[in-house]
Amino acid sequence: MEYNKKHNITPQTVSKEIKELISLEEIGIYEMQEYLPEDVETEEDLMRKIGELEKEMWQAAESWEFERAAEIRDQIEKLRKLVGVF
Repeated sequence: MEYNKKHNITPQTVSKEIKELISLEEIGIYEMQEYLPEDVETEEDLMRKIGELEKEMWQAAESWEFERAAEIRDQIEKLRKLVGVF
């Protein structure tokens, strides 16, 4: 306050023009939602689903179904990206 008085400064609220918000499409949420299972409504559901898929992926790998395991791995990666956005 002393500095402001000494330099004849009156504090004011900062007001700036609201710029265009980042659209959900730009950050890829709509693209990622196609990977969101229908039974997932919360982040907790999503984490549970990821756990289930990880188990399924390891079972596929143990059964020598490597292509299926890789597909599940890719799905898990896409779902993990949603965790931060969900």
